[in-house]
Amino acid sequence: MWSRKTGTISRSRRRCIDLVAAVVFAAGLVGLADCASAPKRHPALAMVAHFEPVGPSPQSVQPYFANLFALSLSRHGRYLDDVSRYIEWYLNHLNEENATQPAGTIDDYKIHHGNREQSLKSYDSADGYAGTFLILLDAYEQATGDATLLNTWRTEIVSIAELLLALQNEGGLVRVSPEDGTHYLMDNCEAYGGLLAWSALEHRLGWDAGPRYLAAAERLRQAIMTRLYDPATHRFHWAESGGKVHVSSWDTRYPDAMAQLFPVLYGVIPAGKEPAQSLWREFATRYDPRGDDDVPSSDRTLIELTRERVEQ
Repeated sequence: MWSRKTGTISRSRRRCIDLVAAVVFAAGLVGLADCASAPKRHPALAMVAHFEPVGPSPQSVQPYFANLFALSLSRHGRYLDDVSRYIEWYLNHLNEENATQPAGTIDDYKIHHGNREQSLKSYDSADGYAGTFLILLDAYEQATGDATLLNTWRTEIVSIAELLLALQNEGGLVRVSPEDGTHYLMDNCEAYGGLLAWSALEHRLGWDAGPRYLAAAERLRQAIMTRLYDPATHRFHWAESGGKVHVSSWDTRYPDAMAQLFPVLYGVIPAGKEPAQSLWREFATRYDPRGDDDVPSSDRTLIELTRERVEQ
Protein backbone atom coordinates (compact mmCIF):
# COMPACT_ATOMS: atom_id res chain seq x y z
CA MET A 1 0.00 0.00 0.00
CA TRP A 2 0.80 3.67 -0.14
CA SER A 3 2.99 4.93 2.69
CA ARG A 4 0.91 7.43 4.63
CA LYS A 5 3.89 9.17 6.21
CA THR A 6 6.21 9.68 3.24
CA GLY A 7 3.88 9.71 0.28
CA THR A 8 5.79 6.83 -1.28
CA ILE A 9 4.98 3.20 -1.87
CA SER A 10 6.30 0.75 0.71
CA ARG A 11 8.22 -1.94 -1.16
CA SER A 12 7.33 -4.50 1.49
CA ARG A 13 3.67 -3.67 1.12
CA ARG A 14 3.95 -3.89 -2.69
CA ARG A 15 5.38 -7.38 -2.29
CA CYS A 16 2.62 -8.49 0.01
CA ILE A 17 -0.48 -6.65 -1.18
CA ASP A 18 -1.71 -9.67 -3.12
CA LEU A 19 -2.04 -11.55 0.15
CA VAL A 20 -5.16 -9.48 0.87
CA ALA A 21 -6.83 -11.28 -1.99
CA ALA A 22 -5.32 -14.61 -1.02
CA VAL A 23 -6.70 -14.63 2.49
CA VAL A 24 -10.12 -13.32 1.53
CA PHE A 25 -10.62 -15.75 -1.35
CA ALA A 26 -8.48 -18.65 -0.06
CA ALA A 27 -6.36 -19.19 -3.12
CA GLY A 28 -2.87 -19.77 -4.29
CA LEU A 29 -0.42 -18.89 -1.59
CA VAL A 30 -0.82 -21.83 0.75
CA GLY A 31 1.98 -23.70 -1.00
CA LEU A 32 4.43 -21.26 0.51
CA ALA A 33 3.37 -22.37 3.96
CA ASP A 34 5.50 -25.49 3.67
CA CYS A 35 8.42 -23.39 4.93
CA ALA A 36 7.73 -24.19 8.57
CA SER A 37 9.05 -21.97 11.29
CA ALA A 38 11.28 -23.03 14.14
CA PRO A 39 9.22 -23.95 17.22
CA LYS A 40 10.60 -21.10 19.32
CA ARG A 41 10.55 -18.44 16.63
CA HIS A 42 8.93 -15.15 17.56
CA PRO A 43 5.17 -15.45 16.86
CA ALA A 44 5.12 -12.60 14.33
CA LEU A 45 8.25 -13.80 12.56
CA ALA A 46 6.75 -17.29 12.42
CA MET A 47 3.99 -15.91 10.23
CA VAL A 48 6.53 -14.32 7.92
CA ALA A 49 8.69 -17.44 7.80
CA HIS A 50 5.83 -19.53 6.41
CA PHE A 51 5.81 -17.33 3.31
CA GLU A 52 9.26 -15.83 2.76
CA PRO A 53 12.80 -16.04 4.16
CA VAL A 54 13.33 -14.19 7.41
CA GLY A 55 16.30 -11.86 7.25
CA PRO A 56 19.05 -11.45 9.82
CA SER A 57 18.48 -9.69 13.13
CA PRO A 58 16.99 -7.17 13.57
CA GLN A 59 13.94 -8.01 11.48
CA SER A 60 11.15 -5.49 11.00
CA VAL A 61 7.60 -6.72 11.46
CA GLN A 62 4.46 -4.93 10.33
CA PRO A 63 1.44 -6.63 11.91
CA TYR A 64 -0.54 -5.80 8.76
CA PHE A 65 1.50 -8.30 6.74
CA ALA A 66 1.57 -10.86 9.53
CA ASN A 67 -2.23 -10.61 9.67
CA LEU A 68 -2.43 -11.51 5.99
CA PHE A 69 -0.04 -14.47 6.34
CA ALA A 70 -2.01 -15.75 9.34
CA LEU A 71 -5.26 -15.30 7.46
CA SER A 72 -4.03 -17.40 4.56
CA LEU A 73 -2.95 -20.19 6.92
CA SER A 74 -6.29 -20.09 8.73
CA ARG A 75 -8.25 -20.25 5.48
CA HIS A 76 -6.36 -23.39 4.54
CA GLY A 77 -6.21 -24.98 8.02
CA ARG A 78 -2.42 -24.89 8.16
CA TYR A 79 -0.11 -24.26 11.14
CA LEU A 80 -3.01 -23.17 13.32
CA ASP A 81 -0.93 -23.46 16.50
CA ASP A 82 1.39 -20.81 15.08
CA VAL A 83 -1.61 -18.69 14.14
CA SER A 84 -2.94 -18.99 17.69
CA ARG A 85 0.41 -17.85 19.11
CA TYR A 86 0.44 -14.89 16.74
CA ILE A 87 -3.12 -13.86 17.64
CA GLU A 88 -2.20 -13.87 21.33
CA TRP A 89 0.95 -11.88 20.61
CA TYR A 90 -1.01 -9.27 18.65
CA LEU A 91 -3.65 -8.87 21.34
CA ASN A 92 -1.00 -8.67 24.05
CA HIS A 93 0.75 -5.82 22.21
CA LEU A 94 -2.16 -3.49 21.60
CA ASN A 95 -1.45 0.11 22.52
CA GLU A 96 -3.21 1.51 25.54
CA GLU A 97 -5.79 4.22 25.09
CA ASN A 98 -4.55 7.75 25.71
CA ALA A 99 -5.66 11.33 25.21
CA THR A 100 -5.03 11.29 21.47
CA GLN A 101 -5.56 7.69 20.51
CA PRO A 102 -8.34 5.16 21.11
CA ALA A 103 -7.61 1.60 22.16
CA GLY A 104 -7.05 -1.09 19.55
CA THR A 105 -4.01 0.11 17.60
CA ILE A 106 -0.70 -1.74 17.43
CA ASP A 107 2.79 -0.51 16.54
CA ASP A 108 5.29 -1.95 14.11
CA TYR A 109 8.21 -3.77 15.72
CA LYS A 110 11.79 -4.76 15.23
CA ILE A 111 12.66 -8.22 16.47
CA HIS A 112 16.25 -8.69 17.57
CA HIS A 113 18.22 -11.85 18.23
CA GLY A 114 16.66 -13.86 21.03
CA ASN A 115 13.21 -12.49 20.21
CA ARG A 116 13.94 -9.19 21.92
CA GLU A 117 11.29 -6.70 20.81
CA GLN A 118 11.63 -3.02 20.00
CA SER A 119 8.48 -1.03 19.34
CA LEU A 120 8.89 1.52 16.56
CA LYS A 121 6.22 3.69 18.23
CA SER A 122 4.39 4.03 14.93
CA TYR A 123 2.26 2.09 12.47
CA ASP A 124 1.37 2.41 8.82
CA SER A 125 -2.38 2.50 9.35
CA ALA A 126 -4.89 1.96 12.12
CA ASP A 127 -7.79 1.01 9.88
CA GLY A 128 -5.95 -1.51 7.69
CA TYR A 129 -4.38 -3.31 10.65
CA ALA A 130 -7.70 -3.49 12.50
CA GLY A 131 -9.74 -4.62 9.51
CA THR A 132 -7.38 -7.40 8.48
CA PHE A 133 -7.02 -8.63 12.07
CA LEU A 134 -10.78 -8.95 12.50
CA ILE A 135 -10.96 -10.93 9.27
CA LEU A 136 -8.17 -13.14 10.66
CA LEU A 137 -10.10 -13.81 13.86
CA ASP A 138 -13.18 -14.79 11.89
CA ALA A 139 -11.18 -17.16 9.69
CA TYR A 140 -9.30 -18.65 12.67
CA GLU A 141 -12.50 -19.36 14.62
CA GLN A 142 -14.09 -20.98 11.59
CA ALA A 143 -11.02 -23.16 11.10
CA THR A 144 -10.59 -24.21 14.74
CA GLY A 145 -13.80 -23.55 16.65
CA ASP A 146 -11.47 -22.15 19.32
CA ALA A 147 -13.83 -19.93 21.27
CA THR A 148 -11.66 -20.25 24.41
CA LEU A 149 -8.85 -18.13 22.98
CA LEU A 150 -11.23 -15.46 21.78
CA ASN A 151 -13.24 -15.40 25.00
CA THR A 152 -10.02 -14.94 26.97
CA TRP A 153 -9.19 -11.81 24.97
CA ARG A 154 -12.72 -10.55 24.50
CA THR A 155 -12.08 -7.06 25.90
CA GLU A 156 -9.11 -6.48 23.61
CA ILE A 157 -10.91 -7.84 20.56
CA VAL A 158 -13.89 -5.60 21.14
CA SER A 159 -11.52 -2.62 21.37
CA ILE A 160 -10.28 -3.37 17.83
CA ALA A 161 -13.81 -3.49 16.46
CA GLU A 162 -14.62 -0.28 18.30
CA LEU A 163 -11.51 1.32 16.81
CA LEU A 164 -13.01 1.03 13.34
CA LEU A 165 -16.17 2.73 14.56
CA ALA A 166 -14.07 5.47 16.17
CA LEU A 167 -12.23 6.02 12.88
CA GLN A 168 -15.44 6.26 10.87
CA ASN A 169 -16.40 9.82 10.07
CA GLU A 170 -19.93 11.19 9.95
CA GLY A 171 -19.85 10.83 6.17
CA GLY A 172 -19.23 7.09 6.49
CA LEU A 173 -15.62 6.72 5.36
CA VAL A 174 -12.88 5.48 7.69
CA ARG A 175 -9.75 7.59 8.17
CA VAL A 176 -6.34 5.99 8.20
CA SER A 177 -5.50 6.90 11.81
CA PRO A 178 -6.71 9.11 14.65
CA GLU A 179 -4.23 11.79 13.54
CA ASP A 180 -4.57 11.45 9.76
CA GLY A 181 -7.91 12.12 8.14
CA THR A 182 -6.99 10.62 4.76
CA HIS A 183 -9.43 8.07 3.38
CA TYR A 184 -7.67 5.40 1.31
CA LEU A 185 -9.77 3.21 -0.95
CA MET A 186 -7.77 0.08 -0.15
CA ASP A 187 -8.02 0.65 3.60
CA ASN A 188 -11.71 1.44 3.50
CA CYS A 189 -12.35 -1.80 1.65
CA GLU A 190 -10.32 -3.65 4.31
CA ALA A 191 -12.32 -1.93 7.04
CA TYR A 192 -15.56 -2.91 5.32
CA GLY A 193 -14.45 -6.54 5.18
CA GLY A 194 -13.36 -6.35 8.82
CA LEU A 195 -16.70 -5.02 10.02
CA LEU A 196 -18.57 -7.76 8.18
CA ALA A 197 -16.24 -10.44 9.54
CA TRP A 198 -16.53 -9.09 13.08
CA SER A 199 -20.32 -9.00 12.91
CA ALA A 200 -20.40 -12.65 11.84
CA LEU A 201 -17.84 -13.68 14.49
CA GLU A 202 -19.50 -11.96 17.42
CA HIS A 203 -22.82 -13.53 16.45
CA ARG A 204 -21.30 -17.03 16.44
CA LEU A 205 -19.63 -16.41 19.80
CA GLY A 206 -22.82 -15.16 21.39
CA TRP A 207 -21.43 -11.66 21.85
CA ASP A 208 -24.04 -10.13 19.60
CA ALA A 209 -24.37 -6.45 20.53
CA GLY A 210 -27.00 -5.65 17.95
CA PRO A 211 -26.73 -4.22 14.44
CA ARG A 212 -24.13 -1.52 15.16
CA TYR A 213 -21.32 -3.03 13.15
CA LEU A 214 -23.44 -4.10 10.20
CA ALA A 215 -24.96 -0.62 10.13
CA ALA A 216 -21.46 0.90 10.16
CA ALA A 217 -20.39 -1.43 7.36
CA GLU A 218 -23.35 -0.42 5.22
CA ARG A 219 -22.65 3.27 5.85
CA LEU A 220 -19.07 2.63 4.81
CA ARG A 221 -20.08 0.80 1.64
CA GLN A 222 -22.45 3.59 0.67
CA ALA A 223 -19.77 6.20 1.35
CA ILE A 224 -17.24 4.35 -0.80
CA MET A 225 -19.71 4.25 -3.65
CA THR A 226 -20.79 7.87 -3.18
CA ARG A 227 -17.44 9.56 -2.51
CA LEU A 228 -14.78 7.29 -3.95
CA TYR A 229 -16.51 5.99 -7.06
CA ASP A 230 -16.92 8.09 -10.20
CA PRO A 231 -19.70 6.70 -12.41
CA ALA A 232 -18.66 9.02 -15.23
CA THR A 233 -15.27 7.31 -15.56
CA HIS A 234 -16.36 3.92 -14.16
CA ARG A 235 -13.48 3.78 -11.67
CA PHE A 236 -12.69 4.46 -8.04
CA HIS A 237 -10.59 7.29 -6.67
CA TRP A 238 -7.64 5.81 -4.80
CA ALA A 239 -7.92 8.27 -1.89
CA GLU A 240 -9.65 11.33 -0.47
CA SER A 241 -7.94 13.91 1.75
CA GLY A 242 -8.81 17.43 2.79
CA GLY A 243 -12.10 17.17 0.97
CA LYS A 244 -10.29 16.51 -2.31
CA VAL A 245 -10.31 13.18 -4.13
CA HIS A 246 -7.17 11.70 -5.66
CA VAL A 247 -8.38 10.68 -9.07
CA SER A 248 -7.08 7.37 -10.36
CA SER A 249 -5.42 7.05 -13.73
CA TRP A 250 -5.35 3.78 -15.60
CA ASP A 251 -1.88 4.78 -16.77
CA THR A 252 -0.53 4.52 -13.20
CA ARG A 253 -0.44 0.89 -12.16
CA TYR A 254 0.09 1.52 -8.43
CA PRO A 255 -1.77 2.67 -6.47
CA ASP A 256 -4.31 3.92 -9.00
CA ALA A 257 -5.04 0.87 -11.13
CA MET A 258 -4.33 -1.75 -8.48
CA ALA A 259 -6.72 -0.03 -6.09
CA GLN A 260 -9.58 -0.74 -8.50
CA LEU A 261 -9.39 -4.41 -7.54
CA PHE A 262 -9.98 -3.97 -3.81
CA PRO A 263 -13.72 -3.19 -3.94
CA VAL A 264 -14.14 -6.42 -5.89
CA LEU A 265 -11.95 -8.47 -3.57
CA TYR A 266 -13.70 -7.32 -0.39
CA GLY A 267 -17.25 -7.45 -1.68
CA VAL A 268 -17.94 -3.72 -1.77
CA ILE A 269 -19.30 -4.39 -5.28
CA PRO A 270 -20.54 -7.76 -6.59
CA ALA A 271 -17.82 -9.43 -8.63
CA GLY A 272 -20.19 -10.77 -11.27
CA LYS A 273 -21.90 -7.48 -12.06
CA GLU A 274 -21.10 -3.94 -13.15
CA PRO A 275 -19.00 -1.96 -12.34
CA ALA A 276 -16.75 -4.87 -11.28
CA GLN A 277 -16.81 -6.45 -14.73
CA SER A 278 -15.86 -3.20 -16.47
CA LEU A 279 -13.10 -2.50 -13.96
CA TRP A 280 -11.67 -5.94 -14.48
CA ARG A 281 -11.80 -5.76 -18.28
CA GLU A 282 -9.97 -2.43 -18.29
CA PHE A 283 -7.38 -3.58 -15.78
CA ALA A 284 -6.77 -6.90 -17.55
CA THR A 285 -6.42 -5.17 -20.91
CA ARG A 286 -3.73 -2.87 -19.57
CA TYR A 287 -1.97 -5.00 -16.97
CA ASP A 288 -2.63 -8.66 -17.73
CA PRO A 289 0.58 -10.29 -16.42
CA ARG A 290 0.48 -13.42 -18.57
CA GLY A 291 3.65 -13.53 -20.59
CA ASP A 292 5.06 -10.40 -18.92
CA ASP A 293 8.13 -11.26 -16.85
CA ASP A 294 8.40 -7.74 -15.47
CA VAL A 295 5.30 -8.00 -13.28
CA PRO A 296 6.20 -8.68 -9.61
CA SER A 297 5.04 -12.09 -8.45
CA SER A 298 2.90 -10.57 -5.71
CA ASP A 299 1.01 -8.36 -8.16
CA ARG A 300 0.70 -11.28 -10.56
CA THR A 301 -1.01 -13.33 -7.83
CA LEU A 302 -3.40 -10.51 -6.98
CA ILE A 303 -4.39 -10.11 -10.62
CA GLU A 304 -4.98 -13.83 -11.10
CA LEU A 305 -7.06 -14.06 -7.93
CA THR A 306 -9.20 -11.19 -9.13
CA ARG A 307 -9.60 -12.93 -12.48
CA GLU A 308 -10.99 -15.93 -10.59
CA ARG A 309 -13.55 -13.76 -8.82
CA VAL A 310 -14.93 -11.97 -11.84
CA GLU A 311 -14.91 -14.98 -14.18
CA GLN A 312 -16.28 -17.65 -11.82
